[in-house]
Amino acid sequence: MQQFLRYYLAQNKGKSIDYKKLQTDWNTFADTVIVDDDKKAAAKTVDWDEWLFKPGMPDKKKYGDVLNFVTNDQIEAEKLADDYITSRGKTTPDAAKDWTDPTKYYANKKVLFLNKLIERRRELNVQIIEKLDKDLKITEEKNYEIGQRWFPLAIMHGYIPAFPAAQTFISK
Repeated sequence: MQQFLRYYLAQNKGKSIDYKKLQTDWNTFADTVIVDDDKKAAAKTVDWDEWLFKPGMPDKKKYGDVLNFVTNDQIEAEKLADDYITSRGKTTPDAAKDWTDPTKYYANKKVLFLNKLIERRRELNVQIIEKLDKDLKITEEKNYEIGQRWFPLAIMHGYIPAFPAAQTFISK
């Protein structure tokens, strides 16, 4: 799916387009880029009416892996969150070393990480929150998307060192 999105954006950069152009580009992509015959056939069976004009997401079983929106970055970010929870705040996962490298953990990937923590918030405790902040210095992050996720988690779990930064954050 990421490959199609890159293709689609490159084809239509700076243009005003409609959903018919999306359909055309999808079919061209399926014909020219997808090499696996089964995936090519699945790509050609997209029910555009279902996708564009009916509520909710189409049935995943109908399309298989062709319409998989999960990215490697999402998998890595969620695994890091899961690893912190599994360790119960006692160890630092190996992947945490990449957090400060903006080419490996850019803001959106950090948001994916925090979203996973929010999803599993009932499994968190102050020890895990403290370990997260000690290792990753999330309280010091300046990005609003990160702050709006981190500070409620920190407050919810009684992580007092984040309170002053949270107050500054909401005062802006």
